[in-house]
Amino acid sequence: MTQWMFRDYQRPITDGPDEILVNEVLGWTLGLPKKAQAKIDTIIITLQSCPGVWPPQYVSDCGFTDIWELRAGCSGVQYRPLGFYGPGRKVFTIVIGTIEKGGKIPEGDGNSAIERRSRVLKGWPTCEHEFTKSAP
Repeated sequence: MTQWMFRDYQRPITDGPDEILVNEVLGWTLGLPKKAQAKIDTIIITLQSCPGVWPPQYVSDCGFTDIWELRAGCSGVQYRPLGFYGPGRKVFTIVIGTIEKGGKIPEGDGNSAIERRSRVLKGWPTCEHEFTKSAP
């Protein structure tokens, strides 16, 4: 049973009345190795059905205000989809994907996540999380 809804940040690729939006998170994920894609998808599927507090091996505070990281290690690389709780109850919105280096999230990616969170809370478009074809 799904307890949580995951949302993905979108960005426009055209302007004007015929604006086209693309799923920024899916685009990042599809650029990763298949094993990393599957690991991220598996973590999200696990968290969707988690009724209580999420286990720290899957999600943790990443050091940026109101931004959390999903923790997906694969082949020695620490993949970190960044997001926040909201908008709404039992919703987690992923706003950017990054790779942790030296135990830290790149500052530019953390700051982008904060800015995107602010945009989403003001009504910026998101979509239901899209899994890669690697999903179990």
